[in-house]
Amino acid sequence: MQKIIVLLRHEKLFSEDAMEEALHELDIRINSCGISDCPADWSWNTVGFPDYDLWTVLRGKGTIICGGEPMEITAGKSFLLCPNTQYNASHDVNDRLLALNVHFSPRNMAVFPKKTVCKTIPDTEFYSRLLRRVIFYYNKGENESAAEFLHCALTEFFGGSPKTPAPIIEAPHDAMIKKLTEQMDFAPESIGSLSQTAKIYGYSADYFGRLFSATVGISFSEYLMKAKISKAKLLLDTSDYTIEHISSLLGFYDCAYFCRQFRKIAGITTGEYRRHGK
Repeated sequence: MQKIIVLLRHEKLFSEDAMEEALHELDIRINSCGISDCPADWSWNTVGFPDYDLWTVLRGKGTIICGGEPMEITAGKSFLLCPNTQYNASHDVNDRLLALNVHFSPRNMAVFPKKTVCKTIPDTEFYSRLLRRVIFYYNKGENESAAEFLHCALTEFFGGSPKTPAPIIEAPHDAMIKKLTEQMDFAPESIGSLSQTAKIYGYSADYFGRLFSATVGISFSEYLMKAKISKAKLLLDTSDYTIEHISSLLGFYDCAYFCRQFRKIAGITTGEYRRHGK
């Protein structure tokens, strides 16, 4: 699966060396996540979490206090709450909080902030869809996919690449992505890399990849790989082509890699699948 690297570009929190290190070293373990519909008597008085909590407000109003400094809680705000930090919080009982939360531990703690960060997210719809995908895949036990979407969400939180425009999900994009997925399903061997495909549609690879993920629910590379394996099953069922020839037809330069991907997705080897089909 294609890795989506988080760009930690926040001058007040990170040095250039830390950002470079983050690009190469970031590895995240998700510990828990979910959607919290806070009851009327909800409040926080915690001495600190053992991990980071990406806490995003979808509805409601309240106040969170950290280090004696109050911060307003409103819909559209996202907080990166730090480990071992005391928080006190409460909300308006007449406007209760609904929030998405993702608790995670980065392998390299040094590249993450040591103080609470609060951001107002410009494209809340896109951002919340990413976080909902984190929760969806985590609950399915697909931790790698959940981590991919958390990487995307953190990229949005920290501002993303300065060369990438803010994503705007519009109906024409949905139609464009739908047409592309139909082509991927029918002839996946005709589809190039993410960069090549993005260039055809006039977008940067980073923006187009995020647009595809938000629309379809999985990454471009994952969708294309699954489409190729589906086409491989069809060829195994309906032809006498060798495994090597099928691998080549589908654009794989390494037959061994193709076989590994087939087994990963199909759950059995190419030989087992052909024998079973025959």
